[in-house]
Amino acid sequence: MGCFMPEATVMEQVFLLVVQFISLHFKLEQDVEIRQLEGENDLPAGSVICVKWIKLAYKRAPDQTCGHIIFTFSKPEATNKVLMNGLIICQKHVYAEKCKNKSQLAV
Repeated sequence: MGCFMPEATVMEQVFLLVVQFISLHFKLEQDVEIRQLEGENDLPAGSVICVKWIKLAYKRAPDQTCGHIIFTFSKPEATNKVLMNGLIICQKHVYAEKCKNKSQLAV
């Protein structure tokens, strides 16, 4: 670190996955829900860093029941496990894919 400028920081690598057709009943704002999701899917504790709906709530149709989520993982092992096996969210088996388009992060 001494070779870099004093204000330089090192960012850890993160892994982004898109999971489609998640019930809007899933409360991703609650950390308890995220930790429970990790436990139910046999993922290491703390492997999910951030979870975010792709479309904001006020932009959804009134009768919409499902949405798409971007998961940010800290561990490549957890990411690969989700890519291979999917997730169980709200008693529904869903599959993930790599977030290839970074513009998906902009809502």
